[in-house]
Amino acid sequence: HGLYAGIEFGGSAAFPKDDLGMRGALELAADIVAPVVYRRTFTNSYLELEGGWIGRTTERDWKAYDHGFHVGFALGARALRKRFVFPGAALGISYERVWGDEDLTMFKIGARVSLDLDL
Repeated sequence: HGLYAGIEFGGSAAFPKDDLGMRGALELAADIVAPVVYRRTFTNSYLELEGGWIGRTTERDWKAYDHGFHVGFALGARALRKRFVFPGAALGISYERVWGDEDLTMFKIGARVSLDLDL
């Protein structure tokens, strides 16, 4: 097991509400997450718990970032390799809260692909 840090990039889409509470057009977004990750490793599987900063920007203005926090966990598996690259895949669930022009709360479920380097 160990403690890690990294950078995650992701995308999302939403139908935001207007001032009257009506859903608008589809809006694309990009997310950057800088998590601290605790990983408990088993033979070829692992459990991750993570938390950290998130920056979110939308197609309205790609240069403006709203800031918030991200917490989540993932269950994954790695290939058994003897070289320095270990490919893996995981299923992750996260909760994110972003403050900015409009406060936003998100629950995300998704697949992750990883390349662990044993340096």
